[in-house]
Amino acid sequence: MNTPVRLAILGSGNGTNAQQISEYFAGRTDVEIACIIYNKRDAYIAQRAKNLGIEARYFGRADFYDNGNVLQYLQSKHIDWVILAGFLWLVPEAMLDAYPNRIINIHPALLPKYGGKGMHGMHVHEAVVAAGEPETGITIHLVDEQYDHGKTLFQARCEVLPCDTAMDVAAKIHLLEQEHFPDVVDGYLSDLLKKQNMKQYVVGIGEALWDMLPSGKQLGGAPANFAYHASGDGLEGIAVSAIGKDELGDEIVASFEQHDLEYNLARVDYPTGTVQVTLSGRGIPQYEIMEGVAWDNIPWSDSLAEIAANSRAVCFGSLAQRNAVSRATIVKFLNSVPAGCLKVFDINLRQHFYNEKIIRDSLLLCDVLKINDEELVVVADMLGYAGLEQDVVCGHLRKDFGLQMLILTCGVKGSYIYYDGGMSFLGTPDSEVVDTVGAGDSFGGAFVRSILTGKSVPEAHQTAVDVSTYVCSCHGAMPPVKK
Repeated sequence: MNTPVRLAILGSGNGTNAQQISEYFAGRTDVEIACIIYNKRDAYIAQRAKNLGIEARYFGRADFYDNGNVLQYLQSKHIDWVILAGFLWLVPEAMLDAYPNRIINIHPALLPKYGGKGMHGMHVHEAVVAAGEPETGITIHLVDEQYDHGKTLFQARCEVLPCDTAMDVAAKIHLLEQEHFPDVVDGYLSDLLKKQNMKQYVVGIGEALWDMLPSGKQLGGAPANFAYHASGDGLEGIAVSAIGKDELGDEIVASFEQHDLEYNLARVDYPTGTVQVTLSGRGIPQYEIMEGVAWDNIPWSDSLAEIAANSRAVCFGSLAQRNAVSRATIVKFLNSVPAGCLKVFDINLRQHFYNEKIIRDSLLLCDVLKINDEELVVVADMLGYAGLEQDVVCGHLRKDFGLQMLILTCGVKGSYIYYDGGMSFLGTPDSEVVDTVGAGDSFGGAFVRSILTGKSVPEAHQTAVDVSTYVCSCHGAMPPVKK
């Protein structure tokens, strides 16, 4: 199951370039024009979007620069890249941070000449003619915090004759835009995707810790468990977290190596995390999670940027976002992964370590939500779906947050996958349960690995159930698993 690269086009006027790009990618399975945004109510680009059957939304200046509505909308649509096609405003800093080097603009001149605030459309062509320039052209470039600035991707030139008017120049530029803009965008995205596909990381980012079980110390933390079970079939599971400069940190490294699990563990000046785990009569774990520990303070680094750039999927939770340091790193990682990377939010509501903002923001960032039946009740109440039936709540979550899939696990009652093709339900096999620590993580890891390697949703669901059932029959979250 390959996720298409989702593009948003921003424009302010007639929309000819937006239409050209939309028609170029129409029918493609690897690239999708997900929406067109415009900032002038009477802009004809809105009618072009309607004619093309593409969702169009108007946003005013406050939506761009004050209240963040545009960025929230882009994230809800799971946009990977933004294309500026005659968009006349400076891109807000928050949008640049969310889409680093992933916003492309076209300018009707050979930058750095005739760029900057106010230099657009006929203003550019009039200036070129007035200056007696012998040539002009187009520049396609990445966008940064300045007008008409950023890395140049492509330029094309045309002659300006002594008899040419500004209208004549505009016609020549229009031909260059039509000839080159879609091709350059397509080629640039294709080259990046080829480079990014050289490695295939499946990342679990968040807490790394020791579960102090009644039977003894066991390696814990959902991200590592997920990464362990997501490994295989050409995919490299990797756990990203932070550990202390202590013996427990050394032991986590040794355990990861023993389990042949790749890792990126920053050593920080906080103790390695621990959780006191007790089990109910049915083997259900109860947790006491220590605060102020290493995984609360995961730093950003160049090595994380490299991992993000080579990721096929990343799984993150709510628990690891309880501290601002790790939360900022997780969000930056999610914003740095390549287009098409599957982002899985495995919500884990523990004690008081979550709030509505973290949940909403995470839902906007993810493609897939994994949640259990008890958590679903809490989230439904939090988000205004209280009292609704399970299927209705799941439908609202998928629609309101643009989720590709929703995974609902219900313990002994079975599990559900809600997706565009419908709903898959499988009962929980009647088998011996030793403990359920890591069962949900193994379910998620096995499911994602199966999806990434081409299995259908029902097939991936069955694999996830089989793996998690086996994990429940063993002590600890990382038993040897036949993949």
